[in-house]
Amino acid sequence: MRREPVNIVGVSEFIYKVDDPVIVNYQHEEDVYAALAKGDGIELDALANLLPAVMALIKEGKPFKIVGQPLYRVPHAIAILPGDDDFAAEIKRVVGDACGWHSEGAIHEMV
Repeated sequence: MRREPVNIVGVSEFIYKVDDPVIVNYQHEEDVYAALAKGDGIELDALANLLPAVMALIKEGKPFKIVGQPLYRVPHAIAILPGDDDFAAEIKRVVGDACGWHSEGAIHEMV
């Protein structure tokens, strides 16, 4: 595993929490989940994925647990065509609502 600078605006450098990990590649993402579901250390010890994806798997009943804090955070963006004022207003409304949900703790209650 190469430890290279992230070089993404607004993203801190990664703090590597596992020394000398053994990285196993799978053909399909579902195969990774199946391997981890066999139990701790039987085929895999852990996986790294987007937090919402792992939370959805747990909600579906997968026997996974989230350990510690996220490894990294990446800013996201929504691109729209210039002049699409209606869509821009809708995106602004939805993001504004989501930010309100976060500050009120409602997102935590949803998961």
